[in-house]
Amino acid sequence: MLITINAKPSVTQDQIDWFTVLLFGGSYFLSGVGYGIYLVSLLILVVGKVGLKHQASVTGMNYLFRSIGSASGTGITLSINGAILKKELYRFFVKKGKPDGQVIYQHLMDDFFYIRDGLPEKYIRKVLKVYRESVGDAMVLITLMASAALVSSLIIRLYITFSNKESRSLLSSV
Repeated sequence: MLITINAKPSVTQDQIDWFTVLLFGGSYFLSGVGYGIYLVSLLILVVGKVGLKHQASVTGMNYLFRSIGSASGTGITLSINGAILKKELYRFFVKKGKPDGQVIYQHLMDDFFYIRDGLPEKYIRKVLKVYRESVGDAMVLITLMASAALVSSLIIRLYITFSNKESRSLLSSV
């Protein structure tokens, strides 16, 4: 938390909008709880589908794909964010022909803290807007993937198959 607050290039304590902070914090909390509930429910559903005999291998596969998704999702989201950021900053400083635009652009690409320690005052608001919008654009992918997960989870159903003895014995014991 301390690093995050210190890494913000031009936000001071009196500039923090606590309503927005609480709104985003609450949203992330709710999405995290929902994600956790979804993953546990999916694991129970998959284990119930394959039966007790294959429970260990299915649980391992579930955790494997969760880990792959977490690692690759972070990389993909950061790549999208970085690509949008580079494109927009290049367009603003170099293509629009700002004085010393190439130098400023290169400083921004090399050092994030250049916004705080060297960027001319007249560009700070626009650069921060570009940073904000690049994060927002990267979040679109996250929203699309969460929507796809929701739709796919609504389609999944648990059907008991009577082709194996385990299912018949579990059903008869209920």
